[in-house]
Amino acid sequence: MKTVVVRNIKRTDADLVKRLGALGVATAHEAYGRFGLMKAAAMMDRIVEELRGRKIGLTVAIYPWPDQIVVGDRNSVQQRFWRQWAGSRSVALIDLFPLFLDAGDPKGVLNRYIIPRDFHWNAAGHALVAEALLPQLDPAKLCAKN
Repeated sequence: MKTVVVRNIKRTDADLVKRLGALGVATAHEAYGRFGLMKAAAMMDRIVEELRGRKIGLTVAIYPWPDQIVVGDRNSVQQRFWRQWAGSRSVALIDLFPLFLDAGDPKGVLNRYIIPRDFHWNAAGHALVAEALLPQLDPAKLCAKN
């Protein structure tokens, strides 16, 4: 039986699979991703609480990473998670996934809008996002009072 290390603890495959199953995930990668989302949500909850205490609205934007563009991931774990998170907290959400996924051939989209070997937008990517966001900058739409 193969042995793997998770958080510096040696476990057999069977033990790891059993423990991951208890978390409702199939792989260590999935568990790591779920943990990251939970950690991010906890930090965002603190931001929401602080802003609401000051009567300031919040809008969150989500966008695909290059690997999601390549595979055309139109209903990613991240999209579903942040849609649910925003909806359950009455936070405005701007989903930029379609902006990139509908911009043409994935390789061409990466070449046009993403810095090579990176996941950040280049100047053209920033321009694309700015053009998409400008019509939504009406304060009544963008940051509704929470």
